[in-house]
Amino acid sequence: MVDSSCLGKKIVMKQLIHLCWRSWGYVLTLTLLLLLVCPVSLAQSVQDLPNPRQQNGSWISDRADLLSPAMEGQLNQRINQLNARTTAELAIATLPQIESTNDSRAFTLELFNHWKIGKRFKNNGVLLLIAKNNRRVEVMTGSGLQDTLPDAEVSQLIQQQMLPAFQQADYETGIHQGTLAIAQKLESRLPKTWLPLPVAGILAILGILVAAIGYGGVARFLQTAPQMKIPAQGFEGEKFRNAMSSLANASFPNLLAELFNQDANREQSPPKWMQGCLCGGGTLLGLAIALASQTILIPNPGWASGYMIVLGGVLNSFAGLCAILLPALLLLINKRDELIPILLIPLCFAIFGSAYIVGQVPAWPWIIGTIIVVNLLNSGFWWLISDSVLVFKRQWIYRSDRSNNPIQELNPDELTSLLSPSERLAQSMGNLAFRGWRDAGLPVPLTKDQVYLVQARDAMAIACSQCQSLTIDQSTQTIEKTVQSRKKVKGKKQKQLVDSVIQVSQTTYTCRFCGYDWVQEAVIRANDDRVSDTGSESYYSSSDYSINNSSSTDDDYYRNNYQNDTYGNTSSSDFGGGSSDGGGTGDSW
Repeated sequence: MVDSSCLGKKIVMKQLIHLCWRSWGYVLTLTLLLLLVCPVSLAQSVQDLPNPRQQNGSWISDRADLLSPAMEGQLNQRINQLNARTTAELAIATLPQIESTNDSRAFTLELFNHWKIGKRFKNNGVLLLIAKNNRRVEVMTGSGLQDTLPDAEVSQLIQQQMLPAFQQADYETGIHQGTLAIAQKLESRLPKTWLPLPVAGILAILGILVAAIGYGGVARFLQTAPQMKIPAQGFEGEKFRNAMSSLANASFPNLLAELFNQDANREQSPPKWMQGCLCGGGTLLGLAIALASQTILIPNPGWASGYMIVLGGVLNSFAGLCAILLPALLLLINKRDELIPILLIPLCFAIFGSAYIVGQVPAWPWIIGTIIVVNLLNSGFWWLISDSVLVFKRQWIYRSDRSNNPIQELNPDELTSLLSPSERLAQSMGNLAFRGWRDAGLPVPLTKDQVYLVQARDAMAIACSQCQSLTIDQSTQTIEKTVQSRKKVKGKKQKQLVDSVIQVSQTTYTCRFCGYDWVQEAVIRANDDRVSDTGSESYYSSSDYSINNSSSTDDDYYRNNYQNDTYGNTSSSDFGGGSSDGGGTGDSW
């Protein structure tokens, strides 16, 4: 019979064994699940390490969590500088541990080629790898840097700059010092693709000089008016025949433009080479601004911060706008209201260009190339619109067609001395107006055949039928007249003479120059209903139309002195002097 105490001990032992088995089973199961869900950070292969450039545009893959976010940003900024200045690429990878079966050097080489660090055909990449638990640091250089960064210098760099800090478990300091040392050696030995600040200053000075040449050319263009040769002797009496006010009120340049079918203020664009200087100077100045801004901003540790990106974008936008900004400033003196609309399209080009630069993490080739492209686009846009918007009004300079001397408008005294007595009288009566010009090199006094006169006459002015002068005064009065006419009377077989009273408008015309006058009458209204009120039948007495001829002495005086007046409406006393060769025919009736 089994002892009850022994049986109890066996039961207790079985329960303990079962409990332990269940506990270890839980532990093993949990461990397997963790391995399946969260793989260990052991680097089994390079595929375990995604490319940081493809992930977030960074140069660093910190799987061992050795770097603070601030230090990681600072290192990225320094590598950006290195890449911008030399095109070389430096990648940093930290791992908790590399699998012991893998050689760390072979793993670093495989990772280098997997990430394809460095520019194609240049092979100018460097990989800095730290395996924390393996206590191993590797620096792998591309084939294009083996002479620039020899293995002996790399070993010395690791021992002096990195290992002392790693031995104190200060991994962040060691990585920082190693990165700076590698970057400095590469920058001191590789050809630089960036332009220093003095070069930007030279470009700025050159751009300002080229733009100044363009502005100087435009200023000279505005001061040099177009010239035209016109006759300095002659007469014009038809252009302003019935437009006395137009002749009297027109400015002298507008008068000449009207006579010779020209625009007094001719609109003209400056020559293309002047606009080219402005655009070219703007392009150079834009490059200088872009290079100077990047030279100052990129080395700044806070480049990645928001305000620095905004500042860089604004500066690059202004740089891209310079190609059109300098020539467009001419609109301030010509078409000010069109300046802002014209700048909108180039401003869009500039903003998109600067956004592209900032988005690509600025590198000198991209900066220079983008600014050049934006400026060329803006220059092309300006070239298309310049002839229609950049036009200036320039006043003509008129010269004598004979002597090439400038012409000079006749003053009132000179005009009066050239007019005949009848013309002076007609001018004083407001029936004629004169203006004219002469060769500025002619001495005074002048004669009519030495000047060019323009005459205008009042549309209501009446010429004298005797002397043809426009010196007629007229006066009108209404009078009553008794006239006789034959009318048929009731009870009478034949028409009888009947007296009728009519109202007549009597106008008297008197020439103030030669004294010739005449009277003209017109029926207004008849008191007798047998006479038409419309005046369709005219009733005149023997004194209805009377002429008072001037004396023969006055008439002869006028004919002898003024019948050949060049600028009056004259009639000849003879035929014109033609001949015939016998042409024509006759007939009978």
